[in-house]
Amino acid sequence: MPPPADPLGPGGGGRGSTTVTVSPSTRVVSGATLTELWNALTNSGAREAASVLPKFTPAPKYEYDDNDRVTKVVVNVVEQKEMPQWQELDAQCPPIKAEWNRYFGVLDTHETNHLNIDKKHFTNVHLKLVGKKREAAWQALYD
Repeated sequence: MPPPADPLGPGGGGRGSTTVTVSPSTRVVSGATLTELWNALTNSGAREAASVLPKFTPAPKYEYDDNDRVTKVVVNVVEQKEMPQWQELDAQCPPIKAEWNRYFGVLDTHETNHLNIDKKHFTNVHLKLVGKKREAAWQALYD
């Protein structure tokens, strides 16, 4: 079951709404030592140790007037938050587990800050779209 949606703003008085949902996931990372784990986290191609990626899912739903201007839009933003899970954590000694937990906490705080920035950006974003021409409405999501 997905986590409950986090509605942003009052709904726009009939002009639409913006909703943000956080979808957490984990990526299993393997390494017998902290050094091996670090290498797996940092040398895995284009991936980062953890990430937050906003997606419009489904695509925003627009209503237009006779002049092709947006009159109402419903925006659903799904924030995909991926955090690492160390496969060999249980086999580690207490000081190594403690260091992993410290690192994981810092990483989680960093990714949560990204979520907070995105929430600020997307708060009532539907209101920024109302009144724009069809061609300009999608681009306005990224401004």
